[in-house]
Amino acid sequence: MDNWYNTIEYQTHVAERLEALGETRYDLKAYEFALEAYQHAPEYHENIPAPPPNFGLTYHVSAFNFAYCYVLHAKEVFEDPRDTMSSWGITSSMDIGEIVYGLVGLGLLDQSPDDRKEQFEGLFLVKDVL
Repeated sequence: MDNWYNTIEYQTHVAERLEALGETRYDLKAYEFALEAYQHAPEYHENIPAPPPNFGLTYHVSAFNFAYCYVLHAKEVFEDPRDTMSSWGITSSMDIGEIVYGLVGLGLLDQSPDDRKEQFEGLFLVKDVL
């Protein structure tokens, strides 16, 4: 993860803001990785499985696509993505949603009026997609 946000000063700032919001369940690296996965989301579009019927996807990166991009990018970056994600406390798509909405709370990601954290619920378990 060699990006603009991968500096000690930025990490400390984000960690302090997450802690102030009560977002301490996941490792800070999981939040940083969400930003990285978001940047790479267009690369994974063709590899994301079709969503369930009537899922109501919009043009922006939906919960469904974001969750799968997170896992697909982990497969690309880490030797053992399941172990890495587990060490961060991520076992399901809902965990990814919690991380995304922590970043929304910090103002680092935006949400559309129709977006809800609950849209990450029940999409998959990490053990089933890695």
